[in-house]
Amino acid sequence: MWIEIILMCLLTAIFCFSHLIGILYNALNGYLILSFIGMTALTLFKLFTHQFGFEYWANNLIHLGLLYWLDCAIKVTYFTLIFIYIWLRLPGHSFSTQQRKVIKSLMVTLPLSVAILMCLPSKAVNWPQLTFMSIFSLFLVTELLRYQRVFFDHAVTLLSPFKQDAIVLQGGASSLFNHHFNIAQQRWALDIELFEGDVSTSNTNKNKPDDFHSFAKPLFAPISGEVVALATDHTDMPLGQSDLDNLAGNYVIIKHGDKYVMLSHLKQHSCQLQHGDSVFEGKTLIGECGNSGNSTHPHLHIQVQNHANFEQVTQTYPIYFKTQASTATFKRVNDIITG
Repeated sequence: MWIEIILMCLLTAIFCFSHLIGILYNALNGYLILSFIGMTALTLFKLFTHQFGFEYWANNLIHLGLLYWLDCAIKVTYFTLIFIYIWLRLPGHSFSTQQRKVIKSLMVTLPLSVAILMCLPSKAVNWPQLTFMSIFSLFLVTELLRYQRVFFDHAVTLLSPFKQDAIVLQGGASSLFNHHFNIAQQRWALDIELFEGDVSTSNTNKNKPDDFHSFAKPLFAPISGEVVALATDHTDMPLGQSDLDNLAGNYVIIKHGDKYVMLSHLKQHSCQLQHGDSVFEGKTLIGECGNSGNSTHPHLHIQVQNHANFEQVTQTYPIYFKTQASTATFKRVNDIITG
């Protein structure tokens, strides 16, 4: 029992840390692969060493009774929720059509296979494991329901800063889909980059910022207003490095009424505006998309906040984007913003 408790505590720590740093999606994929390999190897080993067989499972099923069905219900729910999450979160824009087909096949096969193997009757119910699965399932249900929210009374409507179609890399009303969500200073922020055809412009085989199609692309004012703060001198970082001393990198903040729109990670010296300049929606050139500040690759970080000074922001607001049909919609991860 102590070994089971320690293993579940370790898994809890791994999931919590992964969620904290924004890589829970990757951790869950690794978890499913390792679980499938481990469960398959263990089952085959016991079968080949005659430790148990189908008669053994049948006897255990009778012994456990209703506890077996409770065990199965929790495990099936747990793996179903994991499947739903990774299916929704899959960055399909990073893969070709054929690659997506293979990946989605694995996404169905792995959770199903692990759930089946885990539901084979054992001598006793693993209560630490079931407790962990129940709590994590409740967490997933809460976040998945929260993610479905797309209508907000306090949203701010913008025009896409790009003149081309862009895709949302991080966004939505859940920390599972938006790594900004748990930070009050950035809660409703979006990370976006250019999108072309079937595959994102941030696909593989990129070695430097210039290799990304988003890099140095012009950005136009998403709303009319006045420039109240900006930075233009920060260096664009090499891939794999971040400027943790200047998280926003080069940025421009536009005042519109009592709200402030911030565009950050701009290309060094690409902004020619000055403090106090007026900008006009869709017409005024703000600068170019870059890789300055705390950025993993060239993209635009955009948010609407309640203060001109990023360090003093205490609230951000959901963002709607206008479309060609003159309607405004809330955008979440993997959604396309028309240019």
